[in-house]
Amino acid sequence: MSDALTLKSTRFGTRFRVGLCVGAVALSAMLGGIGGCSRSNSLAIVENAAYPAELTQREVLNIHVIKYPTEIEFTNTSERTLGPGTLWLNGRYAKQVDAIESGATVRYTLIEFKDQWNDSFRRGGFWAKENPEVLYLTQLETGEGDARTLTGFVTVRAEE
Repeated sequence: MSDALTLKSTRFGTRFRVGLCVGAVALSAMLGGIGGCSRSNSLAIVENAAYPAELTQREVLNIHVIKYPTEIEFTNTSERTLGPGTLWLNGRYAKQVDAIESGATVRYTLIEFKDQWNDSFRRGGFWAKENPEVLYLTQLETGEGDARTLTGFVTVRAEE
């Protein structure tokens, strides 16, 4: 009789320990999943470049930057190669760009443009959670050191 009671309590204890382990694994997976929903860069301090307010814009080229809901597009209609350099939107958001040959058309996704706090340009589109940011200023920063310059482009909005 005592053997039967010992066997029952051992089975109960084993089931209890297995259930406890399974519950702990499930709880840690659930808590890990909650952490996975947050932005990966929310705790990281990222220092992107700030807009070079000390520079003055020297010229405006007749290059029309067209803003679509989620991207911008322009064609280098000048006779010279532009860049490489930093393309600035609204004097806040920046993206490093390669040289753009004369006659070349380029498209950039707006989410690629980041400010000094690593926030992205608020783009539009069907799934946008916030109102899209208006694009009113597009500039290209080129050169290094004291030879840096800002060149402006004509910014237009596409029909949506």
